[in-house]
Amino acid sequence: MPKKKKKKKESWKERQRRISIKHQRTIEAERIRRERAPKKKEGFFSGKNLALIIFLSITVVGAAVLAISWYPFSPSEEELPQLYILTSSNLDEFRGKIVIIDFFCDMV
Repeated sequence: MPKKKKKKKESWKERQRRISIKHQRTIEAERIRRERAPKKKEGFFSGKNLALIIFLSITVVGAAVLAISWYPFSPSEEELPQLYILTSSNLDEFRGKIVIIDFFCDMV
């Protein structure tokens, strides 16, 4: 029967060198993998952000179209409110007072 060769015990320095080489190979393989991978588009208008912008745009436009179709605004002459117009002759009664002008339109 042939004698088995005794495996030479690895020194600490050799073991560290072997681990270091293995680590370097792993890093190099990862670098190569990243270089070969397709480049992702970066910036605000990419991927999920672009989909979100399109979705919100469609939603806002749809809501505006629905609002216009539900509340068609075409007032006749009778429906228009009476306006009190300030002229130079009736401004004297408001002199020295605080005046609040409120424009309100009821579409219902």
